[in-house]
Amino acid sequence: MSTTISRRKLSQYAANELANGGSISDVALQLASYLDDTGRKSEAELLQRDIESALVEHGIVLVRTTSARALSGEAKNDIEVMIKHEFPGTKDVTIIELIDESVIAGVKIEVPGYRLDATVKAKLEKLKVA
Repeated sequence: MSTTISRRKLSQYAANELANGGSISDVALQLASYLDDTGRKSEAELLQRDIESALVEHGIVLVRTTSARALSGEAKNDIEVMIKHEFPGTKDVTIIELIDESVIAGVKIEVPGYRLDATVKAKLEKLKVA
């Protein structure tokens, strides 16, 4: 008889492993194998989000930024300061930069449970709707 492990328990396991210095590739391989073996591959993206949320509890915040150009060191520092202010107890901020020239200018910042879109593209789309 096979027991299904909830996504929440999987994400907590992964966050604990990563927070304690576990290898990202090892944890990812374990989770991918489990999802494949149990026919739950469609849950991979949801599990990723759950892991990111669980990492916040360990003081690790993954930040996705989208901008037209690479962020300056000063901009990255400002984002890190903002994240540490908004998430007390944060020990580590990892910024994952995505470049998308269609945003024109500004930055979109996404962290577990929050999204700030200060791009020119978003502002133009709001004007178009109004």
